[in-house]
Amino acid sequence: MEEEPETKHRADLAALIVLVAAFGVAFIALMVSTGFVQRLDTAISEARQLENLSDYPGRPTAASPESAAPLNYLMLSSDTDKDLNAAVVVHVNAERTDLALVVLPPTVEVQGRGQTLGEAFIDQPLEVWKDVEELTGTRIDHQIIIWSDRLDGVIRALGGVSLHAGDSPRDAAELYNHVMSSLNKTERAHRASEVMEAVLLRITVQDAVSDPDRFNAVMDQITTCVQVDKGLSAEEVRDTVMQLRISTDAIRRVEVPVVPAEAIVAKDVAEATPVSQPLAPAQVATGPSEAVMVEPEWVDKLQLSFAADDFSTLG
Repeated sequence: MEEEPETKHRADLAALIVLVAAFGVAFIALMVSTGFVQRLDTAISEARQLENLSDYPGRPTAASPESAAPLNYLMLSSDTDKDLNAAVVVHVNAERTDLALVVLPPTVEVQGRGQTLGEAFIDQPLEVWKDVEELTGTRIDHQIIIWSDRLDGVIRALGGVSLHAGDSPRDAAELYNHVMSSLNKTERAHRASEVMEAVLLRITVQDAVSDPDRFNAVMDQITTCVQVDKGLSAEEVRDTVMQLRISTDAIRRVEVPVVPAEAIVAKDVAEATPVSQPLAPAQVATGPSEAVMVEPEWVDKLQLSFAADDFSTLG
């Protein structure tokens, strides 16, 4: 089969600014006009800002700026009432040819932390950043909060979004209801990430850079529904977009399997207790709880995938 030229792949890219700042969506890496670059810079500069995560003992080491390295963006999808829908790590590989969306439900509890990602997000969003670094064993470069109940303008500028091929486009209210009508928060994370992926494909098909009016309309709405950390500069986004060579079939969504937290706690207690000694009731978590943990073998898989910069065996 004849290999497609690199310029075709570059022309098919969605812009990283929307990927990073709104849904995990990126616009085309071919920046041929000064107006495009200036508009991108303005959108980043005008977005509301978050604090950066300070270094802490044992924090994963940052990549050397002199060498090509993967990029990791933690995107937190939430309502403005701080009800977290999903935590999604957007991983761009070092060669800038592959992209993975690693999906975690808000009920995930990092072992030893004693609170879920959703609980931490309410008062201390930076703790979520730290929790995800500890879970994945990798440095998260930037954190972005997406306020899902303020996305009306973005979805409207796109002309609606279809979740599956052949479906009619849905407006923002329909997409929001699709996410919020989930039976539980694990399913909600699945649906929120499903919307992210659908928007990515929608923007790729629309070829937003060739439609400056649509592009400007989307950029105008981005700043109303996202916050980005202070370390994410317009220059960094621009440089990253110029390096991208991602085709749509190189985008992978990985939904991390979870189990009830009390099941893991009970298992740990049982393994630490001599067979002749029965478990005391206080040793096992009781009562209903939404808290979940990533399956232990999957913690290892995740950390190995991030370390190897390769998610091809997951999802």
